[in-house]
Amino acid sequence: MRGRGKLKYLLARRGDIPLVISVPHGGREEPERMAFRRSGNRRADIYTMELAGDLFSSLESVWGRPYLAAGLIRRSIIDYNRPLEEAYEDPGAAPHYRDFHHALEESVAECLKKLGVCLLLDIHGSRGTGSGDPHVILGTCRYVSMPPGAVRLLTDLMAGEGWRVRHDTEGPYRGGFIIRRYAGDGVLGVQLEISREVRLGTDLRAEFASSLARSLSAFGSRFSAAGPNCETFSGFISRTGPRVKPPAV
Repeated sequence: MRGRGKLKYLLARRGDIPLVISVPHGGREEPERMAFRRSGNRRADIYTMELAGDLFSSLESVWGRPYLAAGLIRRSIIDYNRPLEEAYEDPGAAPHYRDFHHALEESVAECLKKLGVCLLLDIHGSRGTGSGDPHVILGTCRYVSMPPGAVRLLTDLMAGEGWRVRHDTEGPYRGGFIIRRYAGDGVLGVQLEISREVRLGTDLRAEFASSLARSLSAFGSRFSAAGPNCETFSGFISRTGPRVKPPAV
């Protein structure tokens, strides 16, 4: 998989299962002379890149190799989870934003072509650290990117592994640009906001990744076998409409 800018700022992998992992806010690179954004949320989702790596390895053990697209430039310079006009202020960031979205588009398209369905998992980090806070919050843009039956199934699978799980339909964790843009036409999308507690602890992060891999494998086997027309997964195509191409920048 190739982009068009400096590819050292993009991590992309092809897969063999109907799962695409997106990591837009875990980058740490600061290209020389590239200006920082002066508006919007500039806080990095620290250790989401490491969590994605743990998840990638765990998935290979229990299901198969997922697709992956990860932006490596800091969120304070590029927010890959925003539309073009809000994503960056320095024109030099344009090719790197484009690289990420082309990689994501290619991953989703290839996944659909080869496997017929696709689950897009957009990994983020929440601030929760309290004893009663959820370990993970699911966002689907108020069920636009994933219908209620599928949300319940994924929630139950993760809760069954012992994690506190919540699905938000309001507030900052309800879902963002990436899942809105790419869900539909056979693609389910879910934003995962993983707590700071889970991300910062090496052992806990690895444990969570293993549990999530098992949950995704079980979810994926039902999704792949049933297809988007079964009751659990039906409806998301008409609600989201066709996916659109990434912006030309």
